[in-house]
Amino acid sequence: MSRITTTDPARRRLLRLLGGLLGSMSLAGAAGAQQPQAEALASSGHASATPTNYRVINLGAEGFTSVPQINDRGQVAYTIGDQAFFYDGTRIVGIGPVLVGLGFNTLGLNNAGQVTGTLSTNAGASSRGFVWTRRTGIIELATLGGDNGYGAAINDRGQVAGGSDTPDGTAHAFRWNPGGGLEDISVFPGAGASGFTSSTAIGGSGLVTGWGLAAGGDPHAFAWTRKTRLIDLGTLGGTSSYAVAVNDKDQVAGYAMVPGDAWHAFIWSPGSGMKDLGVGGGRESFASAINNSGQVVGVINGWADQRGFSWTRADGLVRFGTLGGPSSSASDVNDKGQVVGGATVGSGALRAVIWSAREGLVDLNTRLRHAPAGLVVDFAFAISDNGTIAATSNAGPVLLKPDCGCAGTHAVGPIASVDMAEVGAPVDATVSFAGADTAARHYVTWSWGDGSGDQPGQARESGGSGSARASHVYTVPGIHTIGATVTDLGGQRVTVTRRIVVYGKAEGVVRGSGRFLSPQGTARRAGGTASFDFVAPMTTGAKAAAAKAALQFRTGTLDFRSQAIKPVAVQGQRSQFEGSGTVNGTGDYRFTVSTTSGEGGSGRFGLKIWHVDPVTRAEVVDYDNRSAGPGNAGPAVQGSIVHQQ
Repeated sequence: MSRITTTDPARRRLLRLLGGLLGSMSLAGAAGAQQPQAEALASSGHASATPTNYRVINLGAEGFTSVPQINDRGQVAYTIGDQAFFYDGTRIVGIGPVLVGLGFNTLGLNNAGQVTGTLSTNAGASSRGFVWTRRTGIIELATLGGDNGYGAAINDRGQVAGGSDTPDGTAHAFRWNPGGGLEDISVFPGAGASGFTSSTAIGGSGLVTGWGLAAGGDPHAFAWTRKTRLIDLGTLGGTSSYAVAVNDKDQVAGYAMVPGDAWHAFIWSPGSGMKDLGVGGGRESFASAINNSGQVVGVINGWADQRGFSWTRADGLVRFGTLGGPSSSASDVNDKGQVVGGATVGSGALRAVIWSAREGLVDLNTRLRHAPAGLVVDFAFAISDNGTIAATSNAGPVLLKPDCGCAGTHAVGPIASVDMAEVGAPVDATVSFAGADTAARHYVTWSWGDGSGDQPGQARESGGSGSARASHVYTVPGIHTIGATVTDLGGQRVTVTRRIVVYGKAEGVVRGSGRFLSPQGTARRAGGTASFDFVAPMTTGAKAAAAKAALQFRTGTLDFRSQAIKPVAVQGQRSQFEGSGTVNGTGDYRFTVSTTSGEGGSGRFGLKIWHVDPVTRAEVVDYDNRSAGPGNAGPAVQGSIVHQQ
């Protein structure tokens, strides 16, 4: 989230501004079990003449904190923590600190390598949209007279879709033109003082789309050009609609309510209006992207599963299969009709996938070349026209480049170690790496996150692949970060990390570390692999302080870290805690966590994270994977939860 405190009026207005970008998120609930008439199965029966293989490039040690943006050249703009980065096709360049969001795009990128986003100004008292290039650095955008502004998207003309507050305190979307300044999109006619608009995307012609409050107070999608001014896209017979994407032909994709308050994906075209894309045998559908052929992709939710889909005028709605599990999703599509996203395997684990009409659904892990041992790519966010894919993995964010058979930098896999260790016990860790250059040599440096300094490691390698081992003894309890940096003789460095829970011998502590598949709709986004690490005391007082209580949780683009924890209820192998913390390094969030120990230390983990909207004072749930009813734990975990009585 943005840097906001509930006591700062300027920041309250910024929250309202950035809250408008939530229209780009999938408001998915639980998903449906009905079988459609046609489904694109994982093994479609089609065969590609030359299946594409991919080379792995590590983009950072920690996970994305906003949805990565990729252009036709395979360049990427993304955030880790509150830092923005740009991968130029060869190396990673730092842009600087930005305001990062929760589950929505906070950066835009065009084919010229221009990046837009939002940065904090005046020591965090206000914000501005910006445009960045390697040549110019950051250029701040003006506002419409208010204290705060943001940048959401940028087209190949360098025009920015963004927004700003105004002197009267309302929030207006705008279009910024290079050399021409701001054009105020204003609000819906008849909306009055409570109306606002927020932009989400901009097309190649300069059409800006987004959403705002219409005259009746309901959220409606809009399209705006200088000629047409603001056009209310309407709904599909219900009350609300949101626009999430636009192509270079001014076609808008989004989702709108139908009678009965269900959501349906739509495509809107000038002159043709809004077309319902249907639900493909499910309950609801949500669009996530559109290409320049008018192909729309997204997800279908039903009652027991979720499926990705592709829609074209020729083929209609095609529902994807899975990799043997219950769910799949589609996050992006390029102009070649290649779709990326994620799908579950029979064990319930998530895998990154690519879909096309020719090949059907393909697990990207089966197409990796020179990948390090143990690497698993679990979700694909974006794909460029040249086939490059931005994804997440168990070794952090990665880029998958179509393999050209040429030499490139090495890739590093996940650190293998224990999830939890007792103070004073040796902790062993292993990391693997691989590359196309069979003659390359590497050296490894380890760090342990406890102030003990870096430790050189001994690498064993042959034929371009290798591994390194190290051992360390922790003397202080808490959640620590193990890091491994692998450097080649040319100075190319790649760092990966993993967390470890270190606990003392004191009684009265609950500790846990593990992973699970986050259910769909738990954080207003597609579900994905979630990981947690925590130490929490069963009581308060000096013993609790010695336990170094902490909770760290990550899923998708959400990175939560606690600042305070206290017990609410502990009974047998069940416990509940509450406290406060930050999301993606900022904000004022509350949480409740429920845990249950199981046989052999496994168990269940339920977490709810929320904040209070400083404008409406309403509670906004940012994440909730718990079962129905207060105090109930959520999904079973792969890991360990232990009540140390």
